[in-house]
Amino acid sequence: MKIKISNKLNIIPISLYLTWIGFVLYFFFFQIISFSKETPCGAGYMMIGLPIFTFVFSLIALLLIAIINLFSKKKYYTDYEFISIPFFALIVIMVFIMLI
Repeated sequence: MKIKISNKLNIIPISLYLTWIGFVLYFFFFQIISFSKETPCGAGYMMIGLPIFTFVFSLIALLLIAIINLFSKKKYYTDYEFISIPFFALIVIMVFIMLI
């Protein structure tokens, strides 16, 4: 089974979303240690703001893919997996981090 984008017009929203997920994962794994030196207010804004913006950004990306598929009259439902699978994995990672 090959993993590829079925509709070539969906490359832009998917690549932007995967870049954002990479940034968020980098931030949570490598920059969360530096929060101990920051003020609690700034660290709280980042810990709350990044997941909320990621949730909003994933909804926007899913909406863009749906609109692009609607206007190009192509029914490629596999392109939604590029947004939904990293989103659910990020939710699991964040819940795991919050429980520790």
